[in-house]
Amino acid sequence: NRVSTFIDFKHNYLKNKLALPAMPLAEYMAGYHDFASRCGIERMVFTQPSTYGRDNTCMLDAIKMCGGNARGIVDIDEHAPDTELARLNSMGVVGTRFTISHESAKSG
Repeated sequence: NRVSTFIDFKHNYLKNKLALPAMPLAEYMAGYHDFASRCGIERMVFTQPSTYGRDNTCMLDAIKMCGGNARGIVDIDEHAPDTELARLNSMGVVGTRFTISHESAKSG
């Protein structure tokens, strides 16, 4: 049986982005692809970092740079219309994430 391996985008690019804020995404992704290739990783799932909030732009750009070998998990408004879900799905998004803060847990 083949085991699928994935790299969690949020734990890689975000930490590097904070350490090296001038590094363009395309440059980072070139190194990312090289690393994945050396590890035998062909497909990836990227998870939207909570630090970026609901701005999924960077992650969607990273998915696009993978040439069809990546999918994504986004953070979106719970009232997003079906058209937005369809648009995100056409860009490789396969799921959503939820961030439950301690404050919302207390008030809810």
